[in-house]
Amino acid sequence: MSEDKDERTRAIEAFDILNDFIGDCVTPVNVFQYFLIKWKGDEERKQSLNAVFRLCASQAILTLYKWVEFYKKYHSLIPEELKTETKLLLKRIEAREIEEFRNSHIGHIWNKTENRPLYNSEIDKLLRRITLGHAGNFMMWIHNSEDNSYPKTVVSIIMKLRDLIGQNYSIDFKDDVLEN
Repeated sequence: MSEDKDERTRAIEAFDILNDFIGDCVTPVNVFQYFLIKWKGDEERKQSLNAVFRLCASQAILTLYKWVEFYKKYHSLIPEELKTETKLLLKRIEAREIEEFRNSHIGHIWNKTENRPLYNSEIDKLLRRITLGHAGNFMMWIHNSEDNSYPKTVVSIIMKLRDLIGQNYSIDFKDDVLEN
């Protein structure tokens, strides 16, 4: 981020990033729910469902970590009425040790600390910590298509922030975002 950018330009950047976050959160949750329903009760697919969860959780976790970066770079644009919830979301992400998972597990095969391969049991243990022991609840915390009301889900917080930034800076998606 260049320090010489005006505030509206930074707001357009933030709006665009938040818009991408919404899709990056909704998609893995929807994919996981699709397979959860499709394969319900199919014992032969149980291992495959675990792989689908890992795939979807990894995408969601990467996006959640991007929130940490976003918050550091754009927190000055957050409207006063959203400061409490957005800061709380940051704290929840940090408490779940998402950065550790991103840095040491996603895209890696090697445990650098112990100089050996990463074991599936390690990955599963950290995923249980991140999800607080329940994959479905974790996904519903990110996006709940039945009730995405603010501030119940990550998506609802991001949507409200994006919309308020758009209103406060008169951002037109077609003219300001798609043109960039």
